[in-house]
Amino acid sequence: MKEKIEKEIREKKKDIKELIKEIKKDLGNIERALKKEEFQDAGDIMMDVILEVTWLNEELEVVKVLQELSEKEHAGV
Repeated sequence: MKEKIEKEIREKKKDIKELIKEIKKDLGNIERALKKEEFQDAGDIMMDVILEVTWLNEELEVVKVLQELSEKEHAGV
């Protein structure tokens, strides 16, 4: 069971890294859109960032719970 939990944690961490990369890319796109005064585009991209940050928060919560389970499994509780 512990191995399964550890595998899931590794997969979630990969997902988190990808989300962070996407957020960084989108933040750069927002900056470019604002420089070009493309405010509608900047707003649309910002909505994507808000969604990505929400997903990131959920993934972090899942990892937190999985780590707690892993610790309990390791302790034999």
